[in-house]
Amino acid sequence: ADPLLTLSLPPTLTAWTGMDAVTHAIEALSVDSYHPMCDGIALESLRLMHTWLPAAVADGSDVAARSHMLAASAMAAVAF
Repeated sequence: ADPLLTLSLPPTLTAWTGMDAVTHAIEALSVDSYHPMCDGIALESLRLMHTWLPAAVADGSDVAARSHMLAASAMAAVAF
């Protein structure tokens, strides 16, 4: 994924899509099946989003924040 393609995303849409990824990670942790790999991926995704989502919303030109959010979002999808 190319974070440069997300630089024009406005703060509100960045926040909404970021929170959607948070929701996917939480949902992955909420299943009643035992999947330690998925749990680990979901937890790391949440850790990354906790750090990088506020930065991406505050400064849409922060390529590092956007890169980490792309990775965290993909991890949340995989864990889900």
